[in-house]
Amino acid sequence: MLLARRGSMRTKIVASHQIRAGAAALAALALVALGASLVARRVRAPELSLIGANVKAKLPPITPPAMPVVRNPIDDAITTSSALPAKLPIGAIEFPLASATPTAESMPAIDALAASLKEHDGARVRLDGYTDAVGEDADNRSLSWRRAEAVKTLLQDRGIGAERMMSVGHSGKRPIGDNATAPGRAENRRVEALLVAR
Repeated sequence: MLLARRGSMRTKIVASHQIRAGAAALAALALVALGASLVARRVRAPELSLIGANVKAKLPPITPPAMPVVRNPIDDAITTSSALPAKLPIGAIEFPLASATPTAESMPAIDALAASLKEHDGARVRLDGYTDAVGEDADNRSLSWRRAEAVKTLLQDRGIGAERMMSVGHSGKRPIGDNATAPGRAENRRVEALLVAR
């Protein structure tokens, strides 16, 4: 009876070992299958990168925006006008009401005029000052001349010789804006630069 029980126990132990060995074998097979799957994925990876390359190849090339060509105002005046005096396209030089001090927004135009005169050291300009239609003509004539002189002084501060410039006051003559409106009057309070010698 005791021998039968020992035989039965050995059979169970052997069976348990066999089950464990079978489970280990199945686990090993699963790892092999997983490794094969990963290898397959790695094999297909170059195909995916080629697809990405093809997509990139089809995209249009990125071109930077063209830089604007900066022209010298005196060059423009010489090109567009054979007769002198010729108005220089430098932008607006404007003034507050009843003032001979240019607005802050006018400084780039004055800087552009100074740079242009430095490039053309033989050029001479006439600075024409204007007012709007508000006030007496005699007062406006004086104010328009003082505006031209103020621009001349600013150009001298930027290295332009006084002998190359002359100032003229035109009062409220030759308006470019509507004197019946505030924006029009602001346009008329101005100084224009005219090329008189090249």
